Amino acid sequence: MSSIKSHFPVVEKESMATTGTIDSDNAAQDITNADILKKLCEMSGQLDKVCTSVEELKGEIFELKEDNSALRAELEKCKLKLERAEEMVIEAKTHASVAERRVNDLEQYGRRNNVRELGVPEAEGENAAECEEKVLAVFRGKLGLKSMANSDIEACHRIGQRQQEQPGSRLRLFQKHARS
Repeated sequence: MSSIKSHFPVVEKESMATTGTIDSDNAAQDITNADILKKLCEMSGQLDKVCTSVEELKGEIFELKEDNSALRAELEKCKLKLERAEEMVIEAKTHASVAERRVNDLEQYGRRNNVRELGVPEAEGENAAECEEKVLAVFRGKLGLKSMANSDIEACHRIGQRQQEQPGSRLRLFQKHARS
């Protein structure tokens, strides 16, 4: 009601009472029912626009709430997948650790019958048979293993690259062992 008064100034009763007529200044401020009705129609149109905007905003809010709910559900699914993936990683690490221990055990078992011999001189263009003969000579001569034969050696080869400055190079010897 106060907003209507601000748009439609009311003629003061005192000015009418003292003069008996309405001043020309006050006549311009005189409000008719038609003016009020016209102003109310304008305000009603503006109010309709505001109501329409509010309804549109309500619709947008509803859609955003639905989108938010869908995103929350998707987030929960992703969290579950992540938890499962983390569990799988832990399980895989455990299996890898077990497998690593088994491989290490197998390598250690496989090395039981291996010998690395250092200081055996290497000849230019030496082949595997010559390498094996040099190893047998060391075992028979320097180590006193006279019963050592070619059949006791499964494989014999040099390790690494040939190096001129070293007095001898490494040999790797794989001894045959009885299979059960």
